[in-house]
Amino acid sequence: MSKRMLVNIGVAGLIMGMAGLAHGQAAAPAAQPAAAQPSPVEAAPVEAVPVVMTATLRVGDKAPALSIEKFVHGDAVTGFEKGKVYVVEFWATWCGPCVRSMPHLTKLQTEYKDKGVTIIGVTTQDPRNSLADVEKMVGEKVKSKDIGYTIGWDKGQATQKAYMEAALQNGIPTAFVVDQTGVVAWVGGPRELDEVLEQVVAGTWDMSKAKAAFEQDLKSAEAQMIPGNVKRALRKADYATAAKQANEGINGPLGEDPQFLNAIAWVIVDPANKFDLTKNPAVLDAAVKAAEKSNDLTEGKDPSVLDTYATALFAKGDKAKAIQMQSKAVDAARALPEKAMPAAQREQMVKELAERLEQFKNTK
Repeated sequence: MSKRMLVNIGVAGLIMGMAGLAHGQAAAPAAQPAAAQPSPVEAAPVEAVPVVMTATLRVGDKAPALSIEKFVHGDAVTGFEKGKVYVVEFWATWCGPCVRSMPHLTKLQTEYKDKGVTIIGVTTQDPRNSLADVEKMVGEKVKSKDIGYTIGWDKGQATQKAYMEAALQNGIPTAFVVDQTGVVAWVGGPRELDEVLEQVVAGTWDMSKAKAAFEQDLKSAEAQMIPGNVKRALRKADYATAAKQANEGINGPLGEDPQFLNAIAWVIVDPANKFDLTKNPAVLDAAVKAAEKSNDLTEGKDPSVLDTYATALFAKGDKAKAIQMQSKAVDAARALPEKAMPAAQREQMVKELAERLEQFKNTK
């Protein structure tokens, strides 16, 4: 699980939502078009993005009770029986990696059925995932023998909140292994379950090592919450907290990730947010610092980062340098190769960046 939380798409989706084209900010260029990039997890719907700031469920903690409204397939699980092992896996019908994991989970359930292991796939209501959708898919997958384990429909997102949100897990599929004592022994992707289950069932699982690994990943997961924390603080006009959070992000475990830094800066200076940054200059200072560092890390070649940096400088009152950086952003966007961004998308980016450049030039 060591790198999984770093690429957690749920959080990445939150960051890109704040630093993306929705508010006129050009999206960062990628080596391939976004649709062609493989990912181990899928983004949770916006409604499912947690507002939990710190984890309240960790490896080594007692597993929360399940709140299942309906068992769509398999026998009902009313509690975690002592001496038995459970896998609580979160999925949705729209999640490609979740669907691809189903045959593997079925294989594991078959392999460990007589060894006291029960696998429970839990899915919950969201705009793209209804009970009808779940029942239809599960019926088809059971018929094709791709699903051979228990499937439960969450009761009002209670189980998702108790597990996923509490453990700061924002992407699916995610599995929680509950050991023979009712304790969370491991959290990670279903395809990593083989070795974990083997050791947990055999009683050779190193809980201390698992705790340490989870805590290490949790630091990065908590750091990824910072752009959202900054935005929430600014919405409440809590400028001191926003500045504190931003600086913690800049100096934290993701402080060398240019897109993370760009997200921190953009959420502060995005004109669409209309935050009154004169209330606390430290917030704007943090935005400039984060954007400048992001620009240095990308060697001044990323148009979206240059755009953020220019916007931060302009908000700070450095019009001349803002115009200089925005001009570079326009040039960098024009220079993007076709393999990095399709022509139509590149032209739209150039248009938006050029419009902001003119705004800078025409503002007295």
